[in-house]
Amino acid sequence: MRKVCLYYSFNTITSTSINYRIKPTLIDESGSCTNAINFIVQLNYTLKDSDFKAEYLYSNLMTANIVHDGENQMFTFDFSYIKPSNTDYQNVTFNITRPFDPTFPFPNGYSFPVGEFICRNFSSAQFQIVKVGKPLATSSGLQTQIIQFNFDPLFYQQIPLNFLRCSILSFDSYFNCTIAKPKSGKLSQYILVLFLYPGYTSIPSNVTVRINVYGMTIYQSIDIKFPIDVYRSTKYLYTESYPNSGVTIQRDYQYIDYNFIIFNYFQNFNSILLPNIYTPHPFPVFRNETHIVFANENTYYNSTGLYATYLCDSTSDIVYENYSSTLIGLFFEDNSIFSDYIDNETNTVFFIANLNYQSVLNIYLSIEVDTLRYSVSNFYPYVLDYTNNPPRFNYTFLLPFSDGPNSKQIYAKISPYSIAKSYNLPKGPTAPAQYISVVESFEMRNLTGNSVVIRMRVRSNFQIMYFSFAPLPDIINVDNRNLVDGNEFNGTYEFQCNFVIPDYLFAFVTTNFNYFRYYSGITYNMNGDTLPSLPVIQLNIESLTYFKFSQNNITLDGGDNILELNISLADDIIDMIDSVKFTLPTHKKTFVALYDQKLNLYVFNIKLPIDLNYGTLEYYLSINNINFEYFNIFDKYGDSALLFVSKTYNKIGFFKPIVTEVILLNSNLVIDQNEQITVGWSIRIVESYIGISNGTVSVISDRDYLPRVISFNESNLIEGDRFNGLYNISFVLKVNCVSQTFKIANISLFDYDQELNRADYLLYSTLIQSKELPIKYDYLSFIYGSTTYKNQLNVQLLCNSNSGDINPPSISSFTFSSSVDVGTLDRTVEFNLTTFELSTESGVSLRHHPVIHLNSENTNHIQLTTNIVNISGDFVNYNVKVQLPFAFGMNYIFVSVFGIVDNNLNYKAYNSLELKNLNFKYYIKREFSLITPIIEHSSELTNRGGSLTIYGKSFGLNNDNMASYIDYGNGYETIELTFHSGIILQFKNRIKPINSNFIKFKVIRNSISSNEFIIPVIQLPPLSTPTPTPTSAPVKCPGTPSCNNNGQCINSICQCNQPWYGPSCSSKTIIVPIPPAYPEPATGTNVTTSGSLITTSIEIIGIRELDDINNIVEQFNISTWNFTDQTTPTTNPKYFYSTQINQRSTILNVTIEYFKQSTNITFANQNLFIPQSTIKFTMNLNSYRFKQPTNTLQILMKATIESDQSDVCSSSGFGSVNGSIQWIKLNVGDQSLYGRFLSDGMIDNTVTPIKNVIIDQDDIDSEQNKQFRSAIVGITIPSYSDFVDLDPDFSNLIDVGSSDTSDFICADKKGLSTGAIAGIVVGGVVFIAILVGGILFAKRYHKFRKQDLKLKKRITKIDQLSN
Repeated sequence: MRKVCLYYSFNTITSTSINYRIKPTLIDESGSCTNAINFIVQLNYTLKDSDFKAEYLYSNLMTANIVHDGENQMFTFDFSYIKPSNTDYQNVTFNITRPFDPTFPFPNGYSFPVGEFICRNFSSAQFQIVKVGKPLATSSGLQTQIIQFNFDPLFYQQIPLNFLRCSILSFDSYFNCTIAKPKSGKLSQYILVLFLYPGYTSIPSNVTVRINVYGMTIYQSIDIKFPIDVYRSTKYLYTESYPNSGVTIQRDYQYIDYNFIIFNYFQNFNSILLPNIYTPHPFPVFRNETHIVFANENTYYNSTGLYATYLCDSTSDIVYENYSSTLIGLFFEDNSIFSDYIDNETNTVFFIANLNYQSVLNIYLSIEVDTLRYSVSNFYPYVLDYTNNPPRFNYTFLLPFSDGPNSKQIYAKISPYSIAKSYNLPKGPTAPAQYISVVESFEMRNLTGNSVVIRMRVRSNFQIMYFSFAPLPDIINVDNRNLVDGNEFNGTYEFQCNFVIPDYLFAFVTTNFNYFRYYSGITYNMNGDTLPSLPVIQLNIESLTYFKFSQNNITLDGGDNILELNISLADDIIDMIDSVKFTLPTHKKTFVALYDQKLNLYVFNIKLPIDLNYGTLEYYLSINNINFEYFNIFDKYGDSALLFVSKTYNKIGFFKPIVTEVILLNSNLVIDQNEQITVGWSIRIVESYIGISNGTVSVISDRDYLPRVISFNESNLIEGDRFNGLYNISFVLKVNCVSQTFKIANISLFDYDQELNRADYLLYSTLIQSKELPIKYDYLSFIYGSTTYKNQLNVQLLCNSNSGDINPPSISSFTFSSSVDVGTLDRTVEFNLTTFELSTESGVSLRHHPVIHLNSENTNHIQLTTNIVNISGDFVNYNVKVQLPFAFGMNYIFVSVFGIVDNNLNYKAYNSLELKNLNFKYYIKREFSLITPIIEHSSELTNRGGSLTIYGKSFGLNNDNMASYIDYGNGYETIELTFHSGIILQFKNRIKPINSNFIKFKVIRNSISSNEFIIPVIQLPPLSTPTPTPTSAPVKCPGTPSCNNNGQCINSICQCNQPWYGPSCSSKTIIVPIPPAYPEPATGTNVTTSGSLITTSIEIIGIRELDDINNIVEQFNISTWNFTDQTTPTTNPKYFYSTQINQRSTILNVTIEYFKQSTNITFANQNLFIPQSTIKFTMNLNSYRFKQPTNTLQILMKATIESDQSDVCSSSGFGSVNGSIQWIKLNVGDQSLYGRFLSDGMIDNTVTPIKNVIIDQDDIDSEQNKQFRSAIVGITIPSYSDFVDLDPDFSNLIDVGSSDTSDFICADKKGLSTGAIAGIVVGGVVFIAILVGGILFAKRYHKFRKQDLKLKKRITKIDQLSN
């Protein structure tokens, strides 16, 4: 984005700011390039978009948005222009001019240059194939092959995804070629797909593909992997078609879309079955080792001989052809009338559509207003109009819109009428004449992987209806459900966005249907703020670094068939992964991977369905909602990425029920009024594979579209069994007679085995999209084409006399909630309705319950079916109570009532305007507060704990005054938040291991609680606990005698009796002052005794990963810390430090705490005494991604002691048990620095052995002298999954005995005397410092840091050492 500010001497103009994208663009097929340009003008004269013109030949400006805010005016245009023939760069000048307008302030125009636009041809150097992948052919006649080009990624971001064209040389009659973009492909990676067509006599073993782009051509030879040279063992058996070929179907008032389906049966199949070009591709619905069945489904229409299928291998031969069908349509006369009504009470404009027909219909109304799409259906007539002969059913639709200063053109479609026409709604009288819409802020926050949370604030004098956010490959719709603050006039919106490339389009629409467009890289407000690009994170096939099935050859035996899949992902994206899933699209089964930190793998346990077909099994991975197609995985990992089912559990068959007979129990019925009669059929259902368990039959009539649903099972069998049975299906009419024609509208059937259930749908997946395609399987297909049975579907009921009732019931009372706050937990609205009809008439129908329609100005729509509360004489009372969706509606929720019916099937409805005219309430006032947090769903959670993501509403703009609570089963406790937004809360590595089947969660914001949300817990087997190293003979404790008789020797460690302390219990504690806080987690002491200054220091100098032989794999040095002083007047002084390990998401937290009084703590199942004046370092880590599960993590800590006197001695001592350091002591003069280390830590909530080692310091031995001693301890942690959380062990400043150290370096005639020890304790990954004497080293802090820098300069040498 380039920004230019120009200042001119015109009196009326202050400045002009010009912003435009200068990203290189490629010319399209018309020879044009497209960019965007933005102008910000401060002018006390209102400009129009038509005032802007480019002084460049063959250029075009299309308005993206106009913003007027006082004297500030902003214009954004899509700018296209023809590329010059001799250059890629074009200097463009714009004019603001308005000819023939004497009031325009610039009679000679206002001209300014904006600089160079870049428009490039696609060069031959950028159009080369650098890699051709492995071809993969499927049984459906597709061959795929990955093609890698050398496109510049910058170019790829500017060009359409379908810009490549391909064709086959010489054999184009039998091949079709296309190039697509795999979702998991790299930026310049495409997939070449060959489609084989039938009709050939022979095809070659390879073909030449011609690939074109923008006038350039390259050629590539492609090997053919179709079975073109195999011996054909395929044997055609027979074909079934439903309906049969050559039949005629008459469409009636039900107006369903009839389909035909054809099944082709083969044996020993080793060919490909292909259709001619007029019909969809057949797909296998069943296959075992010997037999295969293909199904082909298509819409039933008028055709003769268009359907044919071919067996294709070395030749192609017809196996079935000449399916013919005839469909007679239903004639509709367009009698629709559109009108409008302006409701001044609510400032609403209603669009009204009226139409009528001779029978009941299910009417669909679809409308388009600019970019808005909306549809609604209704089968209840508004009224049965007896003024026509015969009577006709009137239908009415009433749709509200907010009024605006401009008329709105509505484009309406009505089905099944096939009516499509437009209508102009009038402008509202109260709407503002001008519009102001300003995007005040727009920000992104990384969430995980290729996902961000976007927050934007928009202000407008017309309400915002919705946003469209278009990062390829998706379009995200955002509306008031995404509000986190404010309202539709001035509000902050949040939504989550997944992305592939950084550029995007952002647009929004107001209630006046003003459309505003913005582009990444372009200024979006008067402040000059620019829309940021999305982060570039390449999650593609190269991110998949390991892929392995437990088996590639699948044999099904009828039991639980578990397939394991292990995958690993690249280090640079592993911390960004949110979800990893595996899907079998043909069976609609998805499995979620669980990450095993110890193995460094994502692990799937896939339970395979037992009815898998023989042959290659299709699947796809989904990583952060990006599909990794199996052909792309095959290109990288070869045959190890393929699954082949070699043994099936299927019998010769599949779930294919069909209705073969329909026989009326009684044909045309003639009855008297109030005569009871049974209407029914005998229906034969054949399903030879599994059999029918149960089903339902829906019956409607031309006077009554509300279906009578009749359930049946084996108890309804007249003869036969579940595999071939004749069922009795009937219902009883008990009310007064109404002449009508009943028909069977639909049948649903269910089988006995849920694993094999294919009820209503056959499924298959297309190779390119890797998604499900449902095919409606109508079990009545055979009946539709049967001359014997098709007329048996209908039964006509004739009444000898008519009741004479032509009046529908009426509403006597109608009450409902006056308002509702759709931002709270209680969004309930309740309706109470009473209808009546005089007893002299037919009475209210109790089978039909009125349906309440709710509509709002933003097209939100919901239908609520009422329930009968009681019946009192001629009156029927109904009630319905419902919780509205969050944020439902805009300003008003308008109420209508349909489905008021009597027993003579007279209909009545009341739309909002009629309710108003009858002095009933006709709307609910919508309120929308955002003060109540609402939890909607969460990420999955296992019993191992770890991380949790909560999704919901109204979490606020920040986490001030908000707390999160979790209940593991023992009551709620607080939990620390790691990521906050208005719609998403994350708790990374904050969930403890769980011992129950569910946990409860809630948040409280500003003292208002959310709903209590229950999260089920996935039960996983426990992680194995590392086996401790076998111990050798116990090591004696120091001291002579042991522990100097001042304590007990337990597990080779002295447990001292107070007040004794130290390795051999030969010293006593000393009280030290409270240490001050420093910007980094470092501490030490300055102790002055007898004129000698002793300085001690302790710090963490690095973290490194080691392999199983202690070689350094990776080193992390720590340089930046976030500091928080957590001290309060009533607590111990406590200083908290946090840092993120370089290039990792691992967080290291360090706490320094000074204990004012002695206390006891429990850690790692040990009771520890904390003396007064103790200072501790507590360190913990969250999850860390080990490069190998056998690696370890080592924390390096350095301790030093130094004297300013030259006539002193120094020494050191170390104590270990089973090879793990338990304590260290560094002495100078009469002072000592003492540190103690625990051998157990809390890892993944388990007490786990760790190992503490002394790092060899041969390279810094020159620093060890009579005045100075130092030691580096490596605290070594085994591979873990979720967290290391280790509390400290502590020691104090004590008087030193002479039995704990050795390795003396002394001045002449000087020896080591007893003195004081500054104590440090480390527990697991916790280094606890117990410090001695006086004020901590405030004056020596810089000297301490200088020593540290000295060491870090040598860190490379240290990294090469191991113990």
